[in-house]
Amino acid sequence: MGRLSQLNGWRRLWVVITVVGFFYAIGWGFVEGAKQYRVEYEVLSAFGNPRCNAVIQMPARAKLNPEPRYEDPCWNLYLYRSIYDGAAQTKDGYIEHMNSNQNRVILQTVGVGLVLWLLAVGILYGAGKIVAWVMQGFRVNQ
Repeated sequence: MGRLSQLNGWRRLWVVITVVGFFYAIGWGFVEGAKQYRVEYEVLSAFGNPRCNAVIQMPARAKLNPEPRYEDPCWNLYLYRSIYDGAAQTKDGYIEHMNSNQNRVILQTVGVGLVLWLLAVGILYGAGKIVAWVMQGFRVNQ
């Protein structure tokens, strides 16, 4: 705390903005990343539906002919199985797959938030240095 008490007002303001921005960047990353790859109830319920066995048995990223209709209870499961590589064939596997995808996206989004935070902190610090340099030029030497 001794070093922080030696800072002038502008530097203290920069430290506060930096710390608040850091926590905001991390929180933003978690919130935005968690919006992706949610486990859907419709897909979970389709795993227990005997009418969806053909969808469950089809290879990942494959298509059925004919495809289920939009109103079909197997439609969301069909979308999942036909879109994702490594799409699971069980309820537990589906939950694990979606959670794994969501964790990956959260980490990527937090990383982007931290890079943006570092850029913002650097720009703010640099702008402060430039303003201080200009202000110092206007001071009368004593």
